[in-house]
Amino acid sequence: MIEWIIIVSIITSGLSIALVGMFATRAQGNAASSAFESVARQPEAGDQINRMLLFALAFIETIVIFTLTISLILLFANPLLGRLK
Repeated sequence: MIEWIIIVSIITSGLSIALVGMFATRAQGNAASSAFESVARQPEAGDQINRMLLFALAFIETIVIFTLTISLILLFANPLLGRLK
C-alpha cells in the first residue's frame, strides 16, 4: 500500500508541475501579447498597461510556485505516509 502511495505521489507531482508550467507559460505569452497590442494601439496608456501586465504575470507565477510547493511536499514530506504507519 505504501509503495502505491509513493508511486502515485511521484506521478502526480511530475504531471502537476509539467501541466501547470505549460499552461502558465502559455498564459504569460498571451498576457504579454495582449499588452503589446494594447500599447501599440494606445501608446499613451503604456504605463498603466505595463503595471497591469506585471501584476498579471506575478499572479500567474504565484500559481506555479504554489504548485511547486505542493509537489515538493508530496515528494519529500508526504503527509499520507505518516497515517499508514
